[in-house]
Amino acid sequence: MRYLLGFHMFGTTDELDLNEEDTIRLICHALIHRLPDQGLTEAVESLTGLYEFYTAPVEPPKPLLPHSRVKGRITGSHVRPVFPVTEEE
Repeated sequence: MRYLLGFHMFGTTDELDLNEEDTIRLICHALIHRLPDQGLTEAVESLTGLYEFYTAPVEPPKPLLPHSRVKGRITGSHVRPVFPVTEEE
């Protein structure tokens, strides 16, 4: 799909130097501009969800509880039961 998008860049040169993120933003603007009116509400909902996901602060993990010792004693050995497993193809 080809789309002509006009915009004005402030500066002292006619050269256009956009990084990848700015280029992607312009592509998003062009796609939204061409989106039929009935899709605008869904686009806003989707973009709002993306914005909230990527801007929500991440809680640091909670510190682990201190180790506690539990007294125990070895009472003997136990043989583990065998559970036959058949592979079905």
